[in-house]
Amino acid sequence: MKNKYNVSRKLLNKFRSNFTILVVELVIDFGGKILLIKRKEEPLKGQWFIPGRRICKAEDIEKAAVRITKEETGLDCKIVRQLPSSREIYHAKWTEDGLYDTYGIVFLMKPINKRQKVCIDNTSSGYMFTEKIKSNFDPYLKKILKNSGVLIL
Repeated sequence: MKNKYNVSRKLLNKFRSNFTILVVELVIDFGGKILLIKRKEEPLKGQWFIPGRRICKAEDIEKAAVRITKEETGLDCKIVRQLPSSREIYHAKWTEDGLYDTYGIVFLMKPINKRQKVCIDNTSSGYMFTEKIKSNFDPYLKKILKNSGVLIL
């Protein structure tokens, strides 16, 4: 099966098995509430997480953050500041070596207009807002949310 990059899933997973993948991750602040999406894809399939995805080759990282926010959530947002970047290695049945290695560049974002409606894309099955870092969140998500300074523990 081909994807939007026009390579087979097998070849894409070979890339994922052999290279660290550069991603943009987005903490979208709605006045003390953070937008989370329920992931339909690996890694973290079925879990609540912040929006984010791979950046395109030679794409400006800040422009990628704005683009990805719009694509995944339907929101027009501005960058408040860059948060600490982080590398995360996931166990992944779908890669050749069982690992998926990402380097996330994280941005704190705010909607340009708070009356915008969230409109998630097909990579997510739902969305919610959280005001707290919950004990059942993925450890990597907890770290990102703590670094944002927006939520309380």
